[in-house]
Order: sequence, then C-alpha cells, then structure tokens
Amino acid sequence: MFKRARLQLTLWYVLIIMLVSLFFSVAIYGLISIEIDRFANRGPMRRPDIEIDVEFISESKNHLLLQLLYQNIVILVVSGSLSYFLAGITLKPIAKIIEEQKIFISDASHELRTPLTALKSTFEVALRSPKLNIAEAKNNLKIGIKEVDKLTNLTNSMLRLSHLENGNGQQHLSINIKETIDKVIARLSAKASSKKIKIINKTKNYFIVGDPSSIEELFEIIIDNAIKYSDNQPIKIYSTNNKIIIKDSGLGISQKDLPHIFDRFYRADNARTKSGEGGYGLGLPIAKKIMDKQGGKIIVDSISDNGTTVQLIFRK
Repeated sequence: MFKRARLQLTLWYVLIIMLVSLFFSVAIYGLISIEIDRFANRGPMRRPDIEIDVEFISESKNHLLLQLLYQNIVILVVSGSLSYFLAGITLKPIAKIIEEQKIFISDASHELRTPLTALKSTFEVALRSPKLNIAEAKNNLKIGIKEVDKLTNLTNSMLRLSHLENGNGQQHLSINIKETIDKVIARLSAKASSKKIKIINKTKNYFIVGDPSSIEELFEIIIDNAIKYSDNQPIKIYSTNNKIIIKDSGLGISQKDLPHIFDRFYRADNARTKSGEGGYGLGLPIAKKIMDKQGGKIIVDSISDNGTTVQLIFRK
C-alpha cells in the first residue's frame, strides 16, 4: 500500500516541480527571444543599413530552446530521485503510526478475547449443568462480574491512553507534588496494609504546572505498581531538585524486559508468574505519556528480585 502511495506522491512532486520549471523555461525563452530580436533590430526601429543574419538569429533561438530542454530533462531526473526520497521520508511517520495501530488493535483484541472467553465459558458451564443451584449461580455471577470489571478496566485504560495521545482535556494549574502523593498514598493505604507494606513519603513541598488529575494518575500508577510487586518491604518516596524518586524492594524487572516496559500490553515474565496480579501492561505506557505531555522524563532502574527505582524528572 505504501509503495503505491510513495509512487503517487513522487509523481505529484515531480508534476509540480516540472510545471514550475516549464513555466519559467517558457518565460525565459520568451524574454531572451525578445532581447535577441531587439538586439537584431528587427522591430519597428530596424535600420536598413545593418544587414541581419536571419539564420544566425534562428540558430541562436534553437540553441536556447535545446539548452532549456536539456535543463528540464536534468531537472526531471534529479527531481524524480529527490521526490522519491522525500516521499519516503514524508510517509515514514504515517507508516509507523499505522503499523502501531495494527499492533495496538491486534494486542487489544487478544487482551479483550481472554476475559470474554472466560466469561462465556463460565456461563456455558452453568447453563449446561442440570443441577445448578442458587449458590452456584451466584458464584458464577460473581466470576462474571469480575471478568466484566477486567474488561471495564481494560477499555478505560485504552481510552485514557488514546486521550493522552490526542492531548485531550489537559489543564495547566499549579500542583503541589507532596500533597498529590499524600492523597494517592491515602487512597492506596488499604491495599498496602493488606500486604504489610509501609509507604514512607519524604517528599518536600514542590510545585509544578500541569494537569492535576493526570499527575495524580501518574503517581497512582507508579505507587500501585510498587505495592503490587512488593511484599513486606517498605516503599520509599523522596524528592531532590526537580526529581521525585519512588523506590521499592520487590520483584524487580529483568534486563531482558526493561527496554520494553513502556510498550503497550507488555508484561514482564516475573510479573505474570510471581505476583498473581492481573494487569494489562498499560499502566507504564500511560505514565510515560503523562510525563511526555508534562515535558518531563520517567526513568526506571531495576534488577530482577532486587527492587525497582522510578525517577520522575519534571521540567523546571
């Protein structure tokens, strides 16, 4: 598809360049012909005592025409090559976006299929059971609701990622980072307590300008991940200059998985097998998009089975 589009774009480039070139060639030929005629005094001021070599004048015009034709052929060849090259550069980001969309649709379809299959299997087994009682029916409904919640979380994350990529609904307000982190910790305290995890927040009062809900979501993703993949170990949060550091001593991320943690739907092997947590691999991509919108950076350093350190570097 893109090969054909590239050729079509190349033809349009060449057509525009050649139309401009031919326009100037005709204009140049006309102006120089007028000057030749004027020099030869063939106009109304022609002097009878000067002999005009008509053949020489005609040859000069023909030579000029051939030179312009040669120049246009050179322009055609050069512009054709350059146009094909530029068309490739022009279409490259579009091809990349479409390829990413294909991957996203494929991955999303796979992730949606899993809970839908589980939901369908649960209900089919229940319907085929001749001795289904109320207790079993309620249990099946609970399983079904759990799978529906998974689908809801997945679709919400996908929509959120799409909104961030499109830059929708962003505000620019003053945000106190310490207060935002305290609010997130309070919301996640029950989850942390259930895993006997203590969250130590030593962040100083630090203000940035950004979208409050996005920044709150950013810290919730990072701190929730730290809780999710830790157990009986404290999580430390502190600040230095324009940097917020969140450090845990949990599962960590292997060097093999580390380069891919910001890829959509990517989940590290140890996150799948050891934690038992049902994520979809969209949290960190959302966090990175939020930091990109903020004009900052997110850096993750980790060693498998030895914890993870996340640095959030905000724009000064």
